[in-house]
Amino acid sequence: MLKRSLLILSILLTTTFVHAQSAEDKQGFRGSSELGNTTTSGNTSTNSLAAKTENKYLIGKDEWTLAGRYLRNTDHDTETALSWDAGLRYDRIITESFSAFLGYKSEADPYAGYIQRDSLDLGGKYYFVKRDNFYWLGEAGYRYSKTHTYGENTYASFLRFYTEMQESIDKTSYAKVWIEYLPNLTDNKAYLVNAEASVSAVLSQMLALKVSYLAKYQNEPPPGIERTDTIFLTTLVASY
Repeated sequence: MLKRSLLILSILLTTTFVHAQSAEDKQGFRGSSELGNTTTSGNTSTNSLAAKTENKYLIGKDEWTLAGRYLRNTDHDTETALSWDAGLRYDRIITESFSAFLGYKSEADPYAGYIQRDSLDLGGKYYFVKRDNFYWLGEAGYRYSKTHTYGENTYASFLRFYTEMQESIDKTSYAKVWIEYLPNLTDNKAYLVNAEASVSAVLSQMLALKVSYLAKYQNEPPPGIERTDTIFLTTLVASY
């Protein structure tokens, strides 16, 4: 687990130094990476490290996306939170507003009750609105997951519904919100909901300061696990 986490963290950090084309150029490579860290010492001794990256390569009507996230908290050298995810996705653009996608994602959050979850996604994406200062998109599809918990593997099928909106507040800031709903087809009483809201302020052509609030909800968690996890973060974002 530790080696895998360190590998993902190194990928997140090194991508900020990749030479790439401008994000305004739709064809080719573009991406962004985030990093946040908080450390206290003296009467309290805590450390929090958060990193995230999303990198896209578009050639013709084919788009590849490599993304990942890492979070670790310690209190007096005792780990209190650890989660990560990494995924690869392929989108085939069919029209200006619609595309089909296939993706694979691996994630872990032992404090939420699972050691590793591997998921395969298939579906479509549609832009309801697509302007320079505002967009609104929706995704619908199917997900198949294998979850490794303490001592057993479980398999489940989900429907997946996702929506995302982003709007420019002014020339130097913008707000974004997304919501993901996953009803469980294997256990019709179970479902997952994930959502995040964020505000970003542009500092320079490459850098921005981002404040975000992420909530992850599972209505039937393993015994002893809370249903809702929330993460409030302030990160520095590098776009390239």
